[in-house]
Amino acid sequence: MMLFVADPIAVWGLVIGVVAAVAAIIAAVAAIWTLVYAKEAPTKEDLKRVEEHTAATSHQLESQNERSIRSDKLKALAYKTNRVSIVARGIADSGQPLTIYLTTNDPTVIFSRVELLNNMGSYYGKAECRRTTNSLEFSFALEPDAVTHWLSGSTPIGEDRYLYIKVYMLFEDVELGSEVSVVSKGGLRKPDPKSPSVYLDVIQIEGHV
Repeated sequence: MMLFVADPIAVWGLVIGVVAAVAAIIAAVAAIWTLVYAKEAPTKEDLKRVEEHTAATSHQLESQNERSIRSDKLKALAYKTNRVSIVARGIADSGQPLTIYLTTNDPTVIFSRVELLNNMGSYYGKAECRRTTNSLEFSFALEPDAVTHWLSGSTPIGEDRYLYIKVYMLFEDVELGSEVSVVSKGGLRKPDPKSPSVYLDVIQIEGHV
């Protein structure tokens, strides 16, 4: 029996040929992927659109975050506003200007203005608030016609008349209001200094929240 002995040179030649074929295949595949990638690679316009979309998304997220922060701030201020103690008081002769004083227990609160309302929430006028010499006290003045107009919309119970004062408070760039229930005391009279036998009607406003 004769054994076939392979020629080493031929074997190596075969191996080299196979390796070369494999390398050629790999190179061809790499070339195809390069062409595909080059065809699908983003253009400058694509990159610009991506940048614009990213910037818009970032701006939207910032706006949402700012709105969320402002909403939380408003909620906190509304809570604080509703807990501010306010005492309202004022007295004047009927037909005379009426000054109403608003006293609080919080020195950080600034009363900016008021709206005059009746018990149904209808509007009857407004006035600006001014701080008095007392840091915890503000005041606003009403002309006689304004007082008469306001009282005309009140809810009478017996001799008294019930109304509301909406007091606005200023917190930096935010202004929030709190309603104070007040009563105009009826049946109040006093002697006229010029004629003691004559009695004058007196308007007295008081209330608190």
